[in-house]
Amino acid sequence: MIPLAIITAFLTTIISLFFNFISEAWTSLKAKTKEVYATNVQTFIEEVRKDFANKPAKRRTKEPDDFKGNPNKVRAWC
Repeated sequence: MIPLAIITAFLTTIISLFFNFISEAWTSLKAKTKEVYATNVQTFIEEVRKDFANKPAKRRTKEPDDFKGNPNKVRAWC
């Protein structure tokens, strides 16, 4: 799961950039601030990529042990 601090940093970056005039806001920023914003966005994207890459393709379960009947009837449910 993506940590709350990374989500907060990303959202703060996006809000501060896109709620102002984008070109004016970006050009008026100091080099250090630009670097922080760029790093926050890159970190967020990397965390999202890792989060989705680590998901298992498919989870499988067995039919319930106490089911009395044809297992084919519950396979779709499992």
